[in-house]
Amino acid sequence: MNKLFLSHITALKCLRELRYSPAYNDGYNKFDFSVSRISLGKKQITSYRDISYMDIPFYCIDQNTACMDILITNQKSRYITKNLNFHVCSYSLPKNLFIEIDKELAITGPELLYFQLAQVLDFEELIMLGNELCGTYVVCKDESYDFNCSNKGFIDHCPPATTLARLRRLAVIFEQKNKTKGCIIKNLHQAKKALKCVGDCSASPRESIVYSLLVGTRSQGMFNVGPLEMNKKIILSDEAKLIAGQNYVIVDICSTKYKLAIEYDSRMFHEEVSRGQKDKQRSDALSYDGWKVISIVPDHLRNSETFYNIAMYILRNMGKSTKITFSNFDNKYSSTFNKLTKMDMENFNQ
Repeated sequence: MNKLFLSHITALKCLRELRYSPAYNDGYNKFDFSVSRISLGKKQITSYRDISYMDIPFYCIDQNTACMDILITNQKSRYITKNLNFHVCSYSLPKNLFIEIDKELAITGPELLYFQLAQVLDFEELIMLGNELCGTYVVCKDESYDFNCSNKGFIDHCPPATTLARLRRLAVIFEQKNKTKGCIIKNLHQAKKALKCVGDCSASPRESIVYSLLVGTRSQGMFNVGPLEMNKKIILSDEAKLIAGQNYVIVDICSTKYKLAIEYDSRMFHEEVSRGQKDKQRSDALSYDGWKVISIVPDHLRNSETFYNIAMYILRNMGKSTKITFSNFDNKYSSTFNKLTKMDMENFNQ
């Protein structure tokens, strides 16, 4: 049977809907992205007339332009129409890179989607996309299909769409294809560079920014503090359990090697007195077990010099040199910091 394959920005809209919509997640985010995976079929629906008869979910269609991005395998199947943006995939793809919505409709899966959008997004935008796909939140702006996100610009407690390991594996496959068949994936080099700043399990856009600025390379204008993990469960000692009132704590960003815990204290979650007291108990418990706890607040992300000082403090606590010899680092860092935080300030009210 012919099937309509949605891709690029249209697929991203659909993917976000799948991650938080009660219609797909049985009321509490139960969608499993490892199931319903299919490959790109040889027969695609390409006719505007056929598409107009389909019962396509409204969130698949751009509410402003009424356009959809469609993936096809045959250049001759393209139709000139203002409502459909055709993208030709003339090369063979690995299996199971698409998610089947129903018998007539499929969307690009998160792994391929990342590399599709690498061809149109800026480096910093690509970093944020990678962290979102591997994280437990979904960005939502002002589109009519984005519900229940209040004023914070994202919905949390969503299932990760993919993992960093899967993105890296596909990058290797595409790199091999580029070497043997010419450039089939544009901007692959930039996509791979951005993956160096992406981590698993970020719980918010601000966590993603802090993580990326810390782990990215000096050539990218970041601090390269070494491997970090996000939202990791730390089992407490018996004495620390009594302090925290629980058996474990989840640390926003951490290095188990250096016993360093970095907590992003967002206003929306930490202004309540009861929550503040609980955070103090968590910090005291970690400190009892020999962890160094560093708090980052929203104001630290409003000024590049302030965050620079925080990064230097983190490096010192890891016993690493704070001397940065990379040429033109200050300008590169200022540019990267401003681009990441500007995207955040425009989209999120935290």
